[in-house]
Amino acid sequence: MYGAAQRFFVLRRSGRASEASDDLYAAAAAYPRLVTLRCGIALLHASTGRRADAAAELEALTADDCAAIPFDALRMSALTQLAETAVLLGHRPAAAALRRALTPHSGTLVLQGLVVWMGAVDHYLGTVAAVLGDEADARRLLDRAVRRHQEWGAPVLEAASRRALRTATAPALTEREREILDLVAGGSANKEIARRLGISVHTVERHVANGYSFVGLDEGRLKDAVAELGASHGCAVADVTDEAAVVEAIGAATATLGGPLDVLFSNAGISGAVSGVVDYPSEIFSRTLAVHVTGAFHMIKHSLPVMKDGGSIVITSSVVGLMGFGGLCGYISAKHAQVGLMRAVATEIAPRRIRVNTLHPGPTSTAFQDEIEMAATGLDQAAAAAVFDDLLPLKRHAVPEEIAAAVVYLASDESSFVTRTTLAVDGGLAG
Repeated sequence: MYGAAQRFFVLRRSGRASEASDDLYAAAAAYPRLVTLRCGIALLHASTGRRADAAAELEALTADDCAAIPFDALRMSALTQLAETAVLLGHRPAAAALRRALTPHSGTLVLQGLVVWMGAVDHYLGTVAAVLGDEADARRLLDRAVRRHQEWGAPVLEAASRRALRTATAPALTEREREILDLVAGGSANKEIARRLGISVHTVERHVANGYSFVGLDEGRLKDAVAELGASHGCAVADVTDEAAVVEAIGAATATLGGPLDVLFSNAGISGAVSGVVDYPSEIFSRTLAVHVTGAFHMIKHSLPVMKDGGSIVITSSVVGLMGFGGLCGYISAKHAQVGLMRAVATEIAPRRIRVNTLHPGPTSTAFQDEIEMAATGLDQAAAAAVFDDLLPLKRHAVPEEIAAAVVYLASDESSFVTRTTLAVDGGLAG
């Protein structure tokens, strides 16, 4: 039973929760009275897109102030799994119940048996506070969770708390961003929007980039963003290594748009392992190439038939796709391979005036980069970031908005004569 729980949490943190389904269902069948496994299945459903099933289980388990959760050694494990489920679903009534149940345990850490370390209770309290719209309390609790994870030498959990803190305190869309996104969704061209609003085309594009920067991989947040943006927007979640899932997602996109694609931004990625070549796990090497290279191939292959002539394809590579470091052979190989894919496709589809380019960000202040830096250096987040800052001529990380602006440039008509290009936005690192 503990083995199934541990495997689920490891796979979920690497974006592969569905692979744990059989083990978790088998454990629940073998131990039907163990409520913590029901909580795990609710989280599994929420993590794999089965929102209705997850919501039904969550509501049953949090009813009457979580009366279904026994006061035993696994109670805290059950409550934190339900908190994660509530956050994924944006379920406010469950979040409120879980906040009441978890508050007496603020400042403590959660273990499930001896194999699964779930981290600081304040992390879960902070995330449910964010669901309830209490930004001040979310910030306070998540700050405490970051410090707690630093004290205990848990860099992955620290990075998760930092990521949750950024999400909880992200600014809402401005009225101008909403206005511009509504006009884009209605079919207005950027130049037309600029004339109508009395602003420059560049300003329109920056507002669009800022608006879409709030959308990530979490299906619950994606659906919330769609609801906020309006009926003319849509989302689909897919594993890019699964060709059938990609076909379905692209079909959903064209159905939402009511026509062909203008732009494909292939941005899926994982970090792989940090290890020398001799000790590098072969399965992780294969998985890293599958996500970055086969995933981009799937997206391009199935987008091209439904893309307008004159469109744009942008593939996120990395500064390490232009150079090399030891200890990251899987990630670096994948990022170099994306450049080869870009150049081949750009040449092949040039007669259709579709431009294909790779974007090569340097170190950027994101949770993804935090995890890579901490794993590569063995230091906490702040110390690891300082090491990487020192590598850059500009002596700082990029912020996501700087990368977004480069994506907008490659996607827009302003780059109409740019193709087969590797665009580095790296603070001078590769140069």
